[in-house]
Amino acid sequence: SNNNSNNNSNNNSNNISNNNNKKSSFSSNEHQTNSNTKTNIAVTAHQTPGSSYQRYEKVVMVTKVHGFSKDIYILKRMICLFHAAYNQHVNYDIIVFTTQPIEKSQITELQNVIPNTKLQIVLDNPNAPTGDLQDFLKVMNQTEIEYLKQRCTMKRPNQTELSWTNHCEEEGASDSSLAYNWQSEFRAYHIYKHDALKPYKYMIWLDSDALCTQSWDVDPMQYMVDNNLTILFDNFPAGKTIEYALRTKIESVYNISICHAIPHRNGYLWGKKCKSEEEQPHFQHVHGFHHITNLDVYRKPEHLKFLKSITVDNYRFSRLWDDQLGVTVPAVLDAPEKAWDMRRHNITLNIFHHGDMDGKGKGDVRSYTKWWNKKGGRESWDLGREMCE
Repeated sequence: SNNNSNNNSNNNSNNISNNNNKKSSFSSNEHQTNSNTKTNIAVTAHQTPGSSYQRYEKVVMVTKVHGFSKDIYILKRMICLFHAAYNQHVNYDIIVFTTQPIEKSQITELQNVIPNTKLQIVLDNPNAPTGDLQDFLKVMNQTEIEYLKQRCTMKRPNQTELSWTNHCEEEGASDSSLAYNWQSEFRAYHIYKHDALKPYKYMIWLDSDALCTQSWDVDPMQYMVDNNLTILFDNFPAGKTIEYALRTKIESVYNISICHAIPHRNGYLWGKKCKSEEEQPHFQHVHGFHHITNLDVYRKPEHLKFLKSITVDNYRFSRLWDDQLGVTVPAVLDAPEKAWDMRRHNITLNIFHHGDMDGKGKGDVRSYTKWWNKKGGRESWDLGREMCE
């Protein structure tokens, strides 16, 4: 869900600038990205900055994919729509974290969507240059690996090695693949330590399937900077952690007992103290598909210590302690009045994600393509149609 002076030329980062404009539709048959694939997303003459937008320093838009073949189509669509909705006015850098390397030809396709924007494709784990799961397992001891194998179902009777597609069971959490669990762990902790983000202060996070549906009539970055916010989030709550161990981890790092994240009537989050020694946290989460964070806050030693305690110091590839919890706890513990809800401050972006707009309710159409074609997106957003269809 849901971010330069670094111009790496090694395998960990690919910075490509290509001015050959092309075009791509929303049709679902474009997931393949070979030489016969249409890639005709075009950035047109709509790049004149809007008078109501100011470009702030050290801002980056960030997303993450695993590196599967379908990811390029998904990325092209999301990035083009983000550009049409907002980034054409401010031209912030874009970083795409990936676990597995993306082919240079596909990176060129992606850069062609935004030829005048600095785009970096960066490995989320520089110590695993091929993205092979076995490189991740090398830093784990045998006990940890055996526990992981117990949690993660082998797909074939004769399978002896884990793969990214193995699904893992975990009490208190939804079953999900190792690939999904890794992105959750990465976003909960490792992302704040990654070298690629060091030049930046603010991270606009968008999941690769979080899709804009309109031009943004307000600038969320102005709210972030003018009010010195820790986080500006699109939706709350989205899931919760009910584990006494969370209370223990919070107490260990912050020397305070907090059991709940509560929305204040003035539009920010605050932490409610536990009422008794026995009370178990019911800690609700900020929705992870889109938010803007102040990276300087999340990089503070106490917050990194907490985030490490729920990831690598706990056990690897867990979804029980996920990125949504990871983005919520530091915001509530650092300065609650600086954790703002977008809607409560008159910011309505209408980002489409899993059938919802800004995470509110369940829409009757789960597919963005169907929504675009049948629910008025094509008719209601001329700029999005002209630039990205």
